[in-house]
Amino acid sequence: PSAQKVDAAISKLNNILHPSRGPNTPGYKSVEMNRVLLARLELMLSFLRLYASGGYTAWPQSADIVAKSAGKGSWLSRRIREWTINFIKDNENLPTAEYGKMNGSVLEDEDLAQELHLHLQGIGKHVTAQDIVDYMATDEMKVRLKLKKGISLATAQRWMKRMEFRWTKEPK
Repeated sequence: PSAQKVDAAISKLNNILHPSRGPNTPGYKSVEMNRVLLARLELMLSFLRLYASGGYTAWPQSADIVAKSAGKGSWLSRRIREWTINFIKDNENLPTAEYGKMNGSVLEDEDLAQELHLHLQGIGKHVTAQDIVDYMATDEMKVRLKLKKGISLATAQRWMKRMEFRWTKEPK
């Protein structure tokens, strides 16, 4: 990015992290925001300041230094660069955390749950979680649900519990 865009982003990040109290009041207001977002914005600001102080020439190296100073490695360095580029393109694009936005269970699809239930009933009286694992590992199910691999045995056991199946250990 150009020096002007970097300087504008530094100014914008400063305004977000340290909003002015007012035109005639010294200091700044404390900012109320998610701690993860706050930490990410501070990393971005540190990165841009370091990049600017180095003559606007060492983009990846500046991110590497900031990531290392945060006790992290190349993954964070890449994320810092990604977040910063997105912010420079659009100042409203903040690196928010994705916590709590995970997808629900596949079993929430009633058609699939019923199909799985019918499959298990077709097996007979003694079904196991492995039967679900095997069924979900079929090419048809992987393509239909856009899965790269099947499900784990633990997931199959949770699903059986959710579908109100009960099981016991084999007697010796």
